[in-house]
Amino acid sequence: MKTTSTNRYNYHHALILILLFTFTLGGCITTVKKPTEPNQPPVRGFSTFDNVILKHINSTQKTRSNYIRDAIKEIDEHLIHCIRSTFPNVSIYKEALVDNNPKTIIIEPYINEIKCVSPVARLWTGAFAGSSAINIKVTFTDGTGAIIAQPTFYASASAHMGVFSNGGSDRKILKNISQDVCGYVLFNR
Repeated sequence: MKTTSTNRYNYHHALILILLFTFTLGGCITTVKKPTEPNQPPVRGFSTFDNVILKHINSTQKTRSNYIRDAIKEIDEHLIHCIRSTFPNVSIYKEALVDNNPKTIIIEPYINEIKCVSPVARLWTGAFAGSSAINIKVTFTDGTGAIIAQPTFYASASAHMGVFSNGGSDRKILKNISQDVCGYVLFNR
């Protein structure tokens, strides 16, 4: 009789461990897709343009979360600051600024996908909240509408790193993605 109850006891423990392991791995999964191809250089170097116009970040994703809206705003602020350090003469987009001038470049960032875990979710659910990731496509066009470049950028933070950094790595990707865009602009100047 003892061997049967011991076997049942071991079976339940093994089942619980398997379920916990499965949930832990499931928390690491994110659906934001990483780009498969490397970014191509622009058709013309960015230093050949006299005027630079930066549009605010656009996204068609339904953002139910205030945290995601704040994250998008933070990316936008980092991007404006970073592009301004590269192009001191940058203007923020207004319809009147576009004048069909081939010496004007328009930078238009677009968020394809975003999953950013809030500090509250990270605190209460830990790694079960999953990883954070952002996929941004930036379209560079001249004043006539000709596409100069369309690179895609990706940044992510693992769920477990988010736990160990108290959500710091989740917030850091917001600045990292902006720096990747600026790095592309600097490298192709």
